[in-house]
Amino acid sequence: MAHRSASKLTFSSAWDAMNDEERTAEQVAAIAIVTACGGETKAQYVLATDACLFSVTEYPNEDAALKSALAIARRGAFVLETQRAVTLEGYMGMEEEVRKIAGK
Repeated sequence: MAHRSASKLTFSSAWDAMNDEERTAEQVAAIAIVTACGGETKAQYVLATDACLFSVTEYPNEDAALKSALAIARRGAFVLETQRAVTLEGYMGMEEEVRKIAGK
């Protein structure tokens, strides 16, 4: 089963010190890392009020998503906040099971 990852990407101080060529290289590297980990970007949005890029990416499994996020962060240009993305339908489908587990 595929794993969907939601990521909020912001820029590190290293990004500020880069020239345009270096910034382009970091963007290309991030896309290559996602691909190398078996990921496919499903959607990207600029969240202007948060000054970030929000991405939904699908990976073969959670380990691949984690490796991708760690590799991108390790390069130093981007700061990622990543979590599992669940469809609204999938989330609502968990409600009954959660009630049973919680005992309420």
